[in-house]
Amino acid sequence: PFPVCLENPHVIDKHQLWVGIIPKGPDGAVLTSTYERRFSEDYLSSLGKTIGNIVRVVPHGLLVFFPSYPVMDKSLEYWRVCLLLCLYW
Repeated sequence: PFPVCLENPHVIDKHQLWVGIIPKGPDGAVLTSTYERRFSEDYLSSLGKTIGNIVRVVPHGLLVFFPSYPVMDKSLEYWRVCLLLCLYW
């Protein structure tokens, strides 16, 4: 739909990139951020475990996309609370 398309080289090689969809977490919970599930404890917990598992094996970090800022904010808030509970429980 746009008359001009700009393509530039990227800062990383193609072999350094993996894009995927992970349908289920390590506990078997479905990883879908539908309106009904996006703030549920099982979704947030499983998503956190999934990201934690991936971080352990991917060197130099990773980039995670969220469907919205509210979902990202709620996820981070949930994980911070869980981390504090784990540290002091």
